[in-house]
Amino acid sequence: MRLHGIALLVLSFLWMGSLQAQLATFTFKTVSEGGTFAPKHVLAVWIEKADGTFVRTLFLRANARKQYLYSWIGKSGSNASDATTGATLTQHTSHSIQWNCRDLSGSLMPDGDYKFVVEYTDKHAQGPKYELSFSKNAAGVNLSPANQAYFIDMSLVYHPTAVGIENYSDQGEIFDVSPNPSAGLFALHFQKLVLQSGWVEVFDAAGNQVFKQSISNSQMGQPLSLDLREHGAGVYFVRFRSQNQVAIRKIILLK
Repeated sequence: MRLHGIALLVLSFLWMGSLQAQLATFTFKTVSEGGTFAPKHVLAVWIEKADGTFVRTLFLRANARKQYLYSWIGKSGSNASDATTGATLTQHTSHSIQWNCRDLSGSLMPDGDYKFVVEYTDKHAQGPKYELSFSKNAAGVNLSPANQAYFIDMSLVYHPTAVGIENYSDQGEIFDVSPNPSAGLFALHFQKLVLQSGWVEVFDAAGNQVFKQSISNSQMGQPLSLDLREHGAGVYFVRFRSQNQVAIRKIILLK
């Protein structure tokens, strides 16, 4: 019993520690420029300081034509270390890009003015580019920029105590979420190893609870539906907790 209590205390500290992670989330949707290869396009998202100094690449979806991301190459020198990368995009869609407020060395960046920069191209030439500036500070940020010609449905959320933990579990994988990303309707699929009743909670990127529901043993074999359609696009975290189990999954809500 004493060890069980210690384990629960450790889990509590792990969760509270996760609340101290800094996280900025930039959500946007691209619109086709109608270039030679449209709707296929290559895309990069990176962070700069206010003076234009490159900090790090966050997202790069480019295969054979990444050399035409002229702005990104000029700033980064093609450095995509520790970025989310993948093949050329086949269609225009929504993206939710996270920055943990750290540089390439893993050091936490100080408070100050920064900007997300996004660039894409669907031809062998310079394509659309957009910069969204924000101030990283103790007050937090919640921006909803006006739609641009090629970038729409944008938002930026930063909070100094944002939830920054994903896929943590003290006893292996406890549940999965699908579809993910989703336009608002998610389903939680629990594994057979979950034996205790508990709670399912959803937090936004600022650490605000937006959903809470109890779940019993009898429900463990059935998917649990989450309806987040009334909430804004962005990153959310689903947490299941019971007497001695904790698991967290990151989900992305698209609009």
